Amino acid sequence: SFKRYSFRANSEFNVLKNLRIGENMQVTYRQTLGQTGGAGGQGIAQDENDILQAFRMPSIIPVYDENGGWAGTAAKGFNNPRNPVANQTGLLNNRSFNASGVGNLYAEWDIIEGLTARSSVGAQYNNQYNWSYSRLQYENSENNSAFGYNEGAGFSFAWTLTNTLNYKKKFGKHNVDVLVGQEALNTGVGRNMSAGGFNPFSIDPNYITMSTVAGSGKTVNSSQFSGVNFTSIFGRLNYMFDNKYILTAVVRRDGSSRFGANSRYGIFPAFSAAWRISSEDFMKELTWINDLKIRGGYGTMGNSNPVDPNNQYSLFSTNIGRSVYDINGSNSSVAEGYYRTRVGNPDAKWETAITQNVGFDGTFLNGRLDVIVDFWQKDTKDLLLALPIPATNGFDAAAPSVNIGSMVNKGLDIAVNTKGKITSDLNYDLGVTAGFLKNEITGIADGLTYISTINPGYRGLTPIRNQLGYSISSFYGYKVAGLFQSAAEVASAPKQDGAGVGRFRYVDINGDGQINSSDRTYLGSPVPTFTAGLTLRLTYKNFDLVSQANGFFGNKIFNASKWFTDFFPSFQGAAISERVKDSWSTSNPNATIPIFETASNFSTNTQANSFYVENGDYIRLQTVTLGYTMPQSVLSKLKMNKLRLFASANNLFTITKYQGLDPGVGGNADTQFGIDVGNYPITKSYTVGLNIGF
Repeated sequence: SFKRYSFRANSEFNVLKNLRIGENMQVTYRQTLGQTGGAGGQGIAQDENDILQAFRMPSIIPVYDENGGWAGTAAKGFNNPRNPVANQTGLLNNRSFNASGVGNLYAEWDIIEGLTARSSVGAQYNNQYNWSYSRLQYENSENNSAFGYNEGAGFSFAWTLTNTLNYKKKFGKHNVDVLVGQEALNTGVGRNMSAGGFNPFSIDPNYITMSTVAGSGKTVNSSQFSGVNFTSIFGRLNYMFDNKYILTAVVRRDGSSRFGANSRYGIFPAFSAAWRISSEDFMKELTWINDLKIRGGYGTMGNSNPVDPNNQYSLFSTNIGRSVYDINGSNSSVAEGYYRTRVGNPDAKWETAITQNVGFDGTFLNGRLDVIVDFWQKDTKDLLLALPIPATNGFDAAAPSVNIGSMVNKGLDIAVNTKGKITSDLNYDLGVTAGFLKNEITGIADGLTYISTINPGYRGLTPIRNQLGYSISSFYGYKVAGLFQSAAEVASAPKQDGAGVGRFRYVDINGDGQINSSDRTYLGSPVPTFTAGLTLRLTYKNFDLVSQANGFFGNKIFNASKWFTDFFPSFQGAAISERVKDSWSTSNPNATIPIFETASNFSTNTQANSFYVENGDYIRLQTVTLGYTMPQSVLSKLKMNKLRLFASANNLFTITKYQGLDPGVGGNADTQFGIDVGNYPITKSYTVGLNIGF
């Protein structure tokens, strides 16, 4: 479960005629129960979680046994899935609390007419505490043999300091807006601690602490971090002539402590131009055009996020199993040594994204129709990626991030909005968005055609390859041509280990007469090539109804859960999918699901192949909100500016052909997503709220 309570406030005061001070702040208290998945839950689809346990649990096993206890796979022949209801119930007393406050104070001083200085200081404080239990199990074939308890806490403090000077002036037909500024920030300084132990005298949550668990097996760990420091100076110029010709130029110099002294700073310029063609005399006769602006731009932006702050350093550590030795032969004492844990790269520098775009913004038919079209391309160079290093550099050392990659994203974005009246009291506002996207890796280090350090495995399947000429996180493996139909077909086909009637027949990509790793190929991309959205707003007097839907198309999903549910030898005795009823047999030769058998080999369930790759298209009704705004005549009597009641429903339905529980399969890394091992389905939610303004 998830609970959140927030309070937000902002204010501004005129100290003098030309001096203002203000603040904005938000305080949040959050409680989370049972969250799993890396990166705050983003990686949940790739985990062997309780959704997968539910898939694998044989349907003959109930939730509870005849005595009211948990039922499970303790009896022989059901393999090792665990009761997912028991697992989730075991989380009921787990707690994770987070209290945070974020805000800033600012002052603005109008030095002279048109010249304003602004200074602001912001801070964010986070404090969290958590504890969790792992119960002693009895119902499974593989049980937790002890009752476990874990407890942890941490805090962090981040700050930002910004100073700007802004000059605005109009000279006849000339409009000038100049901004210069400086900013410094730290992403957060803090500490964390965690502890764990086993088998307290009582399992009553009101009794258990780290002081009451057994003395043996108790562990305590702590860590500290200093955050990442950034510093920037920047400038911006906006110039407009006669409300027709618009120029913008920006330059900034950014520095980050993630990089070494050799390449700590980067300079990133950008500029754009626009022509409001509708203001020209030759357009005045086109009265149906209210506003039409043609624009284009070119800009660069730096990125330092992929880099570990320690990337610039070569680090060493000590470990009793790796770097200590009885060098004196005493058989009673050891000398402590060190081993390399990281190979440093002091020359790593900022990734740079170069964005180019051209488009137009138009308003037509007396404001009833707005159209925005944008053609764009984003080329990212100096991508920071880890290269494999020889063991002589440190057999267990982390490889450094090196600027070796490049990638291109390009596409077309369209937004159309129309509004008007259906009756005198009934108004509509309809917005449609569409986006086309192509993503491609265009460069890696010399001699490499793919990033070999990113090769995640899922029960022996390695379906991802980030390869030149294809999108990030592309799926890679053997292309299934069909299923072998006869012994004669097996004999005449290219040589393939484990080939047999009813098993996968792979495509001989290179035509050498045998199927091996050289025949693996591109199987699809998890990156959507087309996205769309629709927003409809209807208002009737003081009532409003808003609905939003979106769709994603052209992407694939690697449904790794099939390895568990569609092949008998993966986990013999565990539950299987109803799909296997349509598996290959002599009476069902046109099946796409291979023969249901006990063999596990190259031609059955041990290789990543196109059988697992599914269409990821879907359309989802995201939200429907009904609201009522109190009339101004009533508000004035209540001495209020605003009072609105609303109720909303989210994630009402999804249209898709994907066979998994939910097609919204993400991931916790750009180079590793689109894998569904046990994706949690998105849940419906309902909200009732009140907006008040004074």
